[in-house]
Amino acid sequence: MNVNDSERRLRNAMGNYLALYLRLSLEDMDVHGDSPKDESNSIQSQRAMLRNYVNAIPALADRPILEFVDDGYTGTNFDRPEFQKMMDRIRTGDVTCIVVKDLSRFGRNYLEVGDYLEHLFPFLGVRFIAINNHYDSQDYVGSTGGMDVAFRNLIYQRYSQDLSEKVKAAKHMKMAQGKHICGCPYGYKKKPGIKDQMFIDPEAGVVFTAGGLFYHFEKEQVRRLFCAMAERFPGGMIAFDAVNALGLKGVNAEVKMAGESAGSYFSLKKPREELESWSERIVNVVEKDYMNGYLKGGYRPTAITRFFHWVMQVFHMSFMLHVEFWEESK
Repeated sequence: MNVNDSERRLRNAMGNYLALYLRLSLEDMDVHGDSPKDESNSIQSQRAMLRNYVNAIPALADRPILEFVDDGYTGTNFDRPEFQKMMDRIRTGDVTCIVVKDLSRFGRNYLEVGDYLEHLFPFLGVRFIAINNHYDSQDYVGSTGGMDVAFRNLIYQRYSQDLSEKVKAAKHMKMAQGKHICGCPYGYKKKPGIKDQMFIDPEAGVVFTAGGLFYHFEKEQVRRLFCAMAERFPGGMIAFDAVNALGLKGVNAEVKMAGESAGSYFSLKKPREELESWSERIVNVVEKDYMNGYLKGGYRPTAITRFFHWVMQVFHMSFMLHVEFWEESK
């Protein structure tokens, strides 16, 4: 075994790692889709470039490698999980060299990038290489990268700011046109081939909940609303609370005691029969008294609550309802 081999093994045993840092931010994704806007900036391409570079440099090829990947994180700040892990390894002395595709992959904040390159890394004895910028801190021992590096960092920061403004403007324009710009909520699917439109998922349906909402409407208004919802949301359902005529008097009495002038009007005598008579699409009406349907397990069984429960059951004053909207195909 020659001296160089002994030194190499000793260096590796001491944890003299080389770190490959890869980053792809949301700003680097296409505004209109999920594919990378520039394939050269993809994680796979960055990884291949970094490893090819390292393998071609004898002084780096034998170093043990650690890879840190921040996929989907902006470069305008350094609050990135993998970057922070890399810095922890640097502070413990495990990592003494960092290789990135270019300075923009490391960061797009002009001041902070400059602070790392000119102060922190030289102080910690870390070599920094940005391949596409032809920058190797080893060539600038005792000095900074000069105006060239500083100007590049400034351009990268301004590029990120300008791109962010363009992305926001594009999204605001889509919203003004009534187009969808985020993930589909439960009960919807994206239209095939149309990225900014949705349609109702007939298998999942749309789930609505309404607590204390319909009391202040006339029954005919509620009927028209339910019929329209049954037509618009086939396969969906709604859960809501309601009262009978006696319960409605109690609701109005409570409202009056609270000093409010708004009246309550909506009540149901036979919920299942009435609701299913409104439309052939309104089906599977399930009814539970209020205490069992909404407060079950949520109240302490005292003499007062047990009496209240008994009154609710005997006089059927308040109840919870589950209503489904049948699909046309069914």
